[in-house]
Amino acid sequence: MNRSNRLFFVCSLTAAVSLALVGLGGYVRATNAGLACPDWPLCHSRVIPPFSEGVLQEFLHRVLAGFVLCLTAVLLWIAHVGRERNPYFWKTMVFLAVLVVVQAVMGGLTVIFKLNPFIVVSHLVLGTVYFQIIALSAIANTVFLRKAELPAVPALFYRVTYCLAAACFLQIALGGFVAASGASLACPDFPLCYGALLPLGYGPSAVVQMTHRGLGLVVLLLAAWACLLAPKDNASAYGLKRTAHGMFWLIVLQIAAGAGTVLMSVPVHLAVTHLLLAQIILLKALFLANCQNGIVRALAVPGAAAGLEHTFATDLMPPQEAA
Repeated sequence: MNRSNRLFFVCSLTAAVSLALVGLGGYVRATNAGLACPDWPLCHSRVIPPFSEGVLQEFLHRVLAGFVLCLTAVLLWIAHVGRERNPYFWKTMVFLAVLVVVQAVMGGLTVIFKLNPFIVVSHLVLGTVYFQIIALSAIANTVFLRKAELPAVPALFYRVTYCLAAACFLQIALGGFVAASGASLACPDFPLCYGALLPLGYGPSAVVQMTHRGLGLVVLLLAAWACLLAPKDNASAYGLKRTAHGMFWLIVLQIAAGAGTVLMSVPVHLAVTHLLLAQIILLKALFLANCQNGIVRALAVPGAAAGLEHTFATDLMPPQEAA
């Protein structure tokens, strides 16, 4: 495997593992296993603890985090070797190396401070930032991004998608706070809250829950606007319109999953699905916002895409390129 293929493979593998880590973290939270290991970095003062109820998923979460740390070290070495070809990629990997260490410490603080909602949200936000950057790095080094130019795209399209990405990011943080603060069922019905649009008199948890739902509607409307503004797909458009439409329907599915989470009293599978869908939606929004002059193109290492004919990002390609 040459250096170009190695970079793409490690970026893609790290992105997949970090997404799995976010999902496993959601599973730990949904099964109330966050304190199954009451100490850190050991678990019940052991390297390998007895796997009683809840311990297995929390222990696997820590093991997977260690794997992400190792993959980050590998990427840092690859970026260091090629730092002259793309100093921006090298600086980004240095940032991610620092971030993953801080994230590990934040995970420890989550346990030490007994799942403090603000620390839990910080842990989720840092994990989200890590996944989004490493996933964009993988996308940046795929074969379809070798094209030098994009067709004329309205400037408003990029403004809308930047706003959409910001709203998605805020929505993930707010959703994390809803779950960590025990507000998931503060409004037991959907889409209203106790039959009212404004849950006055039902406490701050109900207000947080309805704010989360309101922001979800804003995300849906921004995605619809982006669909209207996206250029028609052609040989050099990177499938922007198809990506925007795919993102829109994922958001519809995400809202349905959120409704099911409430109406079915937070089933574990829906809670984890809800979290993972949010990560994918944010990734698509960031790609759309940055595909021309932003971070996606800056992360591309010259020649890194050479020889790659199939990638995990083929849904972002025009039909004739993805075939």
